[in-house]
Amino acid sequence: MTSISVTAPISIDTPQLAADKVEIRQEREKPGEVSHVDRLVRGIIDGFREGRYQPGERLVAADLAAQFDVSRAPVREALAILVGEGVVEIKKNYGARLRAFSINELVEIMEVTEAALVLGVRKCAERIGSASHEDVARLDQSFAQMEAAWHAHDAADFVDSIYYFHNNINAIAGNRFLEFVYQRPHFAFFNRHLAGALPGPGWQEYLDSYRRVYNTVREGQVHAAQAAFSAHMQWAISLMK
Repeated sequence: MTSISVTAPISIDTPQLAADKVEIRQEREKPGEVSHVDRLVRGIIDGFREGRYQPGERLVAADLAAQFDVSRAPVREALAILVGEGVVEIKKNYGARLRAFSINELVEIMEVTEAALVLGVRKCAERIGSASHEDVARLDQSFAQMEAAWHAHDAADFVDSIYYFHNNINAIAGNRFLEFVYQRPHFAFFNRHLAGALPGPGWQEYLDSYRRVYNTVREGQVHAAQAAFSAHMQWAISLMK
């Protein structure tokens, strides 16, 4: 599974968080180990993607601490990060819960996604001729995984395979900021929400349009690849409205 990059949490300067940071420092892992906070962030995102958590579900600090075998301090810090990412929201008298999105909000997310990922498609098509054999092989494999998920008609796996496909597109594109943005926790979270709305009735066209993107990228047809991806995104958005 593709790892998700995590940076420092948002700043919430409270006595509780200050105490938490002292507690976290006291239970630091050995050098080179993944921190408790990073493991929690990835675990919550992966839990949602794998169906263990549902949109709108309450996230109880004590339960998460027991599940991940940590104190409550890193749990609170992980939740603070996820609040900053837009993945978790805090409701008064209710606590933390995973965000749920309306169709209109998902459409807006798709519009932003198109604006970011079309850059990756364009740059990848420009650079495909000089890409390493390993990078190209990973791109080919990710499209094969997309086809396998399509044959199984598993919407969750299909949406995940598209996420991995674009990770490989972005790796060849060579724009490190784009890679960083797309691998943020919120992109993986938002992407998984789409399985409830897509491909819907458009399974065949969804795969066909992505095959056009894949083929034009592999052939280095920059303008055709960019046009194919934009056309696909506009079509997918029309399905959701």
